[in-house]
Amino acid sequence: MKYIGQVQLATHLVKAVHPDPPVRMATNLLVRPQDMHALQEVGSHVLGEDFDLDATGNGAVNKKVADLAAVLMATRFESRSLLDHLQAGDEDIGLAFGLRAEQTALLADITGQRCPTPASHRKLKQLYWLTGTDALDDEHYHLLAPLYATSLAHRVFKRLRTERFGDAVQEAQNARKAGQFHERPIRIWPHLAEQNLGGTKPQNISQLNSERRGSNFLLASLPPQWRSRDVVPLLQTETLFHRFGRRPEVRRLVRELRSFLATQPPRNKETRDTRDDLADELNDQFLLFSAEMRELPPGWSDVPECRLPDCERAFLDRSPGCLRNDWQHELAGRYANWLNAQLGASDALKMGDAEHAHWRRDLLEALADHEQELNHAD
Repeated sequence: MKYIGQVQLATHLVKAVHPDPPVRMATNLLVRPQDMHALQEVGSHVLGEDFDLDATGNGAVNKKVADLAAVLMATRFESRSLLDHLQAGDEDIGLAFGLRAEQTALLADITGQRCPTPASHRKLKQLYWLTGTDALDDEHYHLLAPLYATSLAHRVFKRLRTERFGDAVQEAQNARKAGQFHERPIRIWPHLAEQNLGGTKPQNISQLNSERRGSNFLLASLPPQWRSRDVVPLLQTETLFHRFGRRPEVRRLVRELRSFLATQPPRNKETRDTRDDLADELNDQFLLFSAEMRELPPGWSDVPECRLPDCERAFLDRSPGCLRNDWQHELAGRYANWLNAQLGASDALKMGDAEHAHWRRDLLEALADHEQELNHAD
């Protein structure tokens, strides 16, 4: 009990920014996520009532104080937590623990602020934010002191650990390597970085940092880097589907759809949703292929070397000479023929008229939506 005053419970930490400031000299914050303003951006407010409370100040007893606070906050009586009762002056709670009056008061202050006045520290990051119009007037600035959102960081860490190393993820990874369908999606975070806080003594930062052994994941915040491939005209070929079908993402999606259908899944909503999700991704790839080809100068398909059918030329070339009113239906039929052939390449699957009609209808809807978006953009 005597150590409570040495430890600050918090959702936002100072020591993760710099380890030196003691809890009595810099402000750490404890703000319950459910009491925060709801924003569209991701932040601590998304944690709700189920969040991990951190403890900082004395590495030797952080865990004890954090565990005690968690019990007081999680245990409820008459629709309120024990901590709420204590802080409302309910002496019966202290008596139930066998505490004297002064001990009860100390326990009620377990979430109290250890720094007597709001304060930053010379070793912490500080940012002068212009709130007025005169950049030369000090009164027109607010001094911001960024803190580390420790509760949010801990949730992110646990989620990423599960998504990267959980048993279900490993099974899905093995299925992917074997070219087989698996119902568990695989999520990837490119350029993920790991920051270590506290060195060999992570407990000196905080209790949650100690539980992570100092590990903190940093999501990449760089803008996406567009890697455009060289786009060359489709010449000396009878159809676009030869090149389209060789695209790595298209091959992956076809393989995944074929593997899923080969399992003979039950005819229910879940099966239809999975099938349609994969088919929609293929449609997106088809539209992306068209967008890339349309980066070429209009009229590239007007040369004798281009042997594409008129419907495919209209889909890929922006030349006025390629425009026809009925090309979408013919193209959708050719697309359905191609997809049926890809899926029925093995004896395990037989694609017929029903599947053909389904793929054809789906692509026609995607083409119509895409055309509407283009017209709206113009």
